[in-house]
Amino acid sequence: MNPHQQGKSALLCVANGSEDLETVTIIDILRRADIPLTLAKVYSKEEKHIASDMNINLMCKLMMGTLIDVFAESKELHTMLSKQIEQDRHIAAICASPAKVLVPFGILTDQKATCYPTMNNIIKNKSCILDKVVVDGNLITSQGPGTAALFALKIVQILKDKKTAQNVAQGALIDLQV
Repeated sequence: MNPHQQGKSALLCVANGSEDLETVTIIDILRRADIPLTLAKVYSKEEKHIASDMNINLMCKLMMGTLIDVFAESKELHTMLSKQIEQDRHIAAICASPAKVLVPFGILTDQKATCYPTMNNIIKNKSCILDKVVVDGNLITSQGPGTAALFALKIVQILKDKKTAQNVAQGALIDLQV
């Protein structure tokens, strides 16, 4: 392993109602790439199971928040993301999260980004790009469920390398040319 890649891991924050295709795709691809992944629940209930959008039950290792029902209201998530920025680490957000979480938290300012198309107006003055996946510095954003595999593969490429991302894509029959 390349020394600059040691210790690279990912934290995936989910809540009740999280989009299944995004959640499961990201988990699957990061695990195929052997990236250590922790699943964290952002919600108010004290149990660790997540009822996703299509009722796929997920078990989380971490609990974040006490009185929250959406990511944007989570002080713990805001604090964690602020620390990521301070430590010059990557932040990745998909679907509505770039617009509904990163913009209100003040994390998405001048960077180029993308999000779920109906949310473009929220980030349009902040360099909204219509690409499926956008990387600007340490910020990785994507549009939604149909782009989740490309999003996760871009994370693999950044946390590991391009060859690992290509191998995972090939093994999962994902066309990176799309």
